[in-house]
Amino acid sequence: MKNLRTYGNPPFSVAVLHGGPEAPGQMAPIARELSSKWGVLEPLQTATSLEGQIKEMHSIKVYGAMW
Repeated sequence: MKNLRTYGNPPFSVAVLHGGPEAPGQMAPIARELSSKWGVLEPLQTATSLEGQIKEMHSIKVYGAMW
């Protein structure tokens, strides 16, 4: 995934997901707060369909990710 923000340090055990195609980045404040205790991923999805967003999520490969 090209648009993946990370917060905190590996392992990345938490992911915050925005609410749809028009909302990338809206979870940044929550991700920053959670990153004081956990490594957090914030994928900024660009696909305009549910199927496309699922494919984007499956493409995430991050060093230290738990999944």
